Amino acid sequence: MATRIGVSASTWNRWEHNNSIPSLSQLQKIGTQFDISLDWLILGIDHHAHMHRLQFLLNKIPHREVVKIVEWLEVRTNHSHH
Repeated sequence: MATRIGVSASTWNRWEHNNSIPSLSQLQKIGTQFDISLDWLILGIDHHAHMHRLQFLLNKIPHREVVKIVEWLEVRTNHSHH
């Protein structure tokens, strides 16, 4: 894996043992190799999966209710920015 990312085996070993931290560009390469997002890699959050779940749930709700939810969110978002 170290070769794929373009680092030495000792650098990879330091990362594995929490003795150093990869740079952002190295994290991007790791994400590409494992087909994972930086959100998941850094934060452990998969926003893509959350969006799919939200879309699935919204498809189950009648359209008029979705409109009400969006309007409610817009009001809440606008109030939080003031």
